[in-house]
Amino acid sequence: MTLQQMIKQKGFTNYSLAKKAQIGQSTVCELVSGKRKEPRASTVIKISNALGIEIEKIYQAIKEG
Repeated sequence: MTLQQMIKQKGFTNYSLAKKAQIGQSTVCELVSGKRKEPRASTVIKISNALGIEIEKIYQAIKEG
């Protein structure tokens, strides 16, 4: 499952996820588009907490992007 699919499955948009995770919308967009493949651990933790998905699954989705 891609990060974008995870975001949509949980009922978020890139913007609403960015707000809930307290990260930049551009960061979310870059991760979804594949422009950024090596996010900071703190960013992945924030996304994981916001989506309620395990950290490892978030990393896998980003790498497979």
